[in-house]
Amino acid sequence: MKVLAPQKIAFVKSWNLFKEIIQKINLTLLIVGFLFSLFLALIIPQILNYIVLLFYIILLVLRIILDRTSVRSWGEVKDMVSRLPLSLAIVRIFNEKENFLMATKVTDEKGKFNFLISKGGYYLTCVKGGYKPYQSETLDIKKEGIIKMDVKMEREGGS
Repeated sequence: MKVLAPQKIAFVKSWNLFKEIIQKINLTLLIVGFLFSLFLALIIPQILNYIVLLFYIILLVLRIILDRTSVRSWGEVKDMVSRLPLSLAIVRIFNEKENFLMATKVTDEKGKFNFLISKGGYYLTCVKGGYKPYQSETLDIKKEGIIKMDVKMEREGGS
């Protein structure tokens, strides 16, 4: 297992937080804000209006780049025998190369989970009370691919 330097860990955490914040910005509001700031910059040519317009342009470009380089991965966690969905299972995704935890999710009432990740190699783990822990094989995520990962968990002490 590779140990990461504290600076690299801090950078990865900061980058993931930044990506999450940019993804949460409503695209419609971003476009409306851009158009409004463009209108103001044209009507009232002041440095502050140009700075606000530049800020909106940067946010729009970052949003477009992140939308194009990120893949929304999703899947379901089910009981291996009954095939019923398992809610409240804890699913974690790790960067395979650095063995670094990227995100943790809890499945919803339908056993569904999703992750917003970039291309690369990953693996999933899943735990739920009364079930054996699960770890996937390596998942090779490509830019244009969407992965549907179904996890089938085996009950502890038998089938």
